[in-house]
Amino acid sequence: METQQQTWQNMTGKLFRNTITTLVEEAIIREQANGHRLKVCVGSDSHVYGDEISYATAVVFIREGKGAFTFIRKEREFQKISIKERMLNEVNKSVEIAYAIC
Repeated sequence: METQQQTWQNMTGKLFRNTITTLVEEAIIREQANGHRLKVCVGSDSHVYGDEISYATAVVFIREGKGAFTFIRKEREFQKISIKERMLNEVNKSVEIAYAIC
């Protein structure tokens, strides 16, 4: 299996060089300093294009009553797998990030 992994980015496309744990820690410190209460959600999705599977994993920060912001990681894999395996991969990617940021 060949995988191409990109860095984390926000919704405007700005790329971040830091790890997700550093990005999350900095975001929590910054938002709490501004008086915001946060909820953090992690999720993944995928799409198939022939033999290519594109995955996206998002870490979403919800400011209670003040909007939200997100960090996104996109990955591509070149293989043919079943939908069940693809869904398990989505769950695995989400759980992997959730454990990392805990």
